[in-house]
Amino acid sequence: MSSSAGQWKLVSSKSSKNKTAAVGASGDGKMSKAQKKKLAENMPRIEPLAPLKESTTLYDALQEKEEQKKPTAAPPPKPAKKPPKKKPKEANAQQASSLKALLNKVPVSEVSQLVSEGKARFPTNPLLWAKDLAAFLNNKLEDAPAAESLPPFEGKPPGFPLSELAAGVQRHFVEVVSVTTDEGRALLWEHCLNGALQAISSPSSGGSVMGFLLGLQLLASRYPHVVTAVLPKMCQLRSQYQGRPTACLTILWAASQAGLSDLGAGLAVWLELLMPVMGTRAYASYAVDSLSALLSRHPSSAGKDAAAGQACNLGELLLFTFMDVAYGAKLPLSSEHGRVLRDQLYPRMRQLCYAAKASRSAYFPSYLRRLGTGSTQLNTELLSSLEECLCRDPECLSVWRQLFVRQAPQSLRLLQHLEAKDAWRHLPRPTQRRLQATLVSWRSTTESSEPALKESVKVCQVSTAAGPQGAPCASLS
Repeated sequence: MSSSAGQWKLVSSKSSKNKTAAVGASGDGKMSKAQKKKLAENMPRIEPLAPLKESTTLYDALQEKEEQKKPTAAPPPKPAKKPPKKKPKEANAQQASSLKALLNKVPVSEVSQLVSEGKARFPTNPLLWAKDLAAFLNNKLEDAPAAESLPPFEGKPPGFPLSELAAGVQRHFVEVVSVTTDEGRALLWEHCLNGALQAISSPSSGGSVMGFLLGLQLLASRYPHVVTAVLPKMCQLRSQYQGRPTACLTILWAASQAGLSDLGAGLAVWLELLMPVMGTRAYASYAVDSLSALLSRHPSSAGKDAAAGQACNLGELLLFTFMDVAYGAKLPLSSEHGRVLRDQLYPRMRQLCYAAKASRSAYFPSYLRRLGTGSTQLNTELLSSLEECLCRDPECLSVWRQLFVRQAPQSLRLLQHLEAKDAWRHLPRPTQRRLQATLVSWRSTTESSEPALKESVKVCQVSTAAGPQGAPCASLS
């Protein structure tokens, strides 16, 4: 449609004319087969396409990443072959090593490195080196059988377990402790003892205490004054732990190691710590064994016995306290331990007391007072000791003179013993003459109202009539 002179005209399109012409070409408006075929060939073809891929989302990306991380499923494992049964010898070889074996296997190189590191970090504090070494040994020996790892190590030689520690390790331990001051050693003793007691009192902790025990044994055996200086505190600890035998035995064992090198220190420890618990079943046998080991380790020697006895104030007071324990007390001991106490330990303790305080006249009154008050074994021992006192110390006769009337029954018994054994022969000649004069004096001055005095006078009359004769004093043991 176009506009001309203000009027609109309809204009037909060219395509319409072409179409009309094409349709009209067949004459009747229908297409021939050839035309249809040609038309079909020229028409655009629609080919089927593959389905479109969905766009990847953030979740898909994350999911894919997770799947990439997942390891591929491994093939199921093949059934393992059953190991052949071990022979009994192989099984025994794999059991826990003994404490002795573990002590020998402590690596010296590791100990050397530990000490070197301690010196580098704390060059002026050897106490810390020693504490580190004790802790190291605790760890290294924690696999030791529990039954072998706690005091008192019955059946083991003196010095165990320190004596079984590898020589190189011992050398390092000794060196570290030797460069520590006395104050530092006292602190190390307290550290090791408290550490051991805490671990033993709390078995659930499962910690080893062998390093602490080795430290205690080293200190006590090489520096016994460290132990004797704290005996009052040790007595308090013993009382505190007396109801817990394992802990209490640890205290007693640790302190007793002072006797390995010093008889005087060992005696002081035994008298202060162990003798007071002789009446307790849990400790009586150990107390006897400990004293026996101490006295066996230090054979009789006049000079050493005197020094040891004087160091711990041995004398008549201690001797008769020990005699009352050995002969008078009903102790929870086996017959064998009781025999050892009376027949072996008491004579040696008496010898030590005599070495510390030789004057027999100081012992005579207590011997005489106890006569006739105890068992047959005790009375036999008392008579033998009184006879020895009269033989070795003339002053004993003067003491007896003063005690004759007050202790008439005991004096009568001693006179009868001397008469029956013909013991006058064992007395020195000067003592024989003095004793004869004393008997005459007793006979003439003693009132015979008491039965014991009457009997004493009769014995005196018989003795003075015969006259004490015999050889010089024999050697009495």
